Amino acid sequence: NAPAQALYRKWGFSVQGVRRRYYSDNNEDAHIMWSRALSDDPYQAELVELRTRLLARLAGQVADLPPAPPPVEAARHAGRGPWEAGKR
Repeated sequence: NAPAQALYRKWGFSVQGVRRRYYSDNNEDAHIMWSRALSDDPYQAELVELRTRLLARLAGQVADLPPAPPPVEAARHAGRGPWEAGKR
């Protein structure tokens, strides 16, 4: 599924292995995709940037969007990952 793979790649995943003939309906292979550790500071910064860009793109199209997340350090001090900004 090329669109799904592109989405995973956009969020930092890469192919780390293949499960041969995984899908029984067509015997297609499945890709095993992994991301870097969520605790990795550069990866957290990338996730915050992607989320910020997505929210900016959606602004005006969807009512009542949550505010952009705080910087990585502020989220970490709150005991959450930056992707959880606004959650209590």
